[in-house]
Amino acid sequence: MPKAAEAAYAPKANPTDPLALKKEGNDHFKRGAWEAAAKCYTAAIDLWMEPKDRAVLYANRSAARLKQSPEPGCTASMLAESALRDAERAIELEATFAKGHFRRAQALSNLRRHADAAVSLRRVLALSPGDAAAQALLQDVEGAAAKAATATEVVRDQIVAVPASEAEDQPEAEAEREERRREELDLVPEGEGAGQLPPTR
Repeated sequence: MPKAAEAAYAPKANPTDPLALKKEGNDHFKRGAWEAAAKCYTAAIDLWMEPKDRAVLYANRSAARLKQSPEPGCTASMLAESALRDAERAIELEATFAKGHFRRAQALSNLRRHADAAVSLRRVLALSPGDAAAQALLQDVEGAAAKAATATEVVRDQIVAVPASEAEDQPEAEAEREERRREELDLVPEGEGAGQLPPTR
């Protein structure tokens, strides 16, 4: 479906039939029409009252948001934030819904919140042991988190701080600078006629 047509798309299913709207959304999702899919899921969410079924719709809409391409006025981070809100709503409605936790992890990963994504993925694996997609994403986010931590350490090491020992030596260094200044001016040290011109030869 062309972008312009997708943006103007209105669900064709019976607007009072949430199952038909969900099916239409799934059909659009399979064809890669993410925005049209999201619109169908939204229409179904507004109708469906069963918490478990609504949780599925929120997770589906979250997935559609994660697949959408950024465009003017709708950045990648905005789409990821929207996907995160939907995933968290799905979890609120159905706390043991593994797919909701997985969508949350995907959104957090897109937002570069890798440590938080890892927490969600461990929850997925607790609910659905052996989930291959969760295991693969967990490996990715743990690697990204380790890289981010290493980069932080490098930056921290590059910040030059004055050691305490150097700070204690500063008065002595100041005295040495003053001594050099006096020598450059060809003045004699204090106690030996400071301020007097040296004798002429």
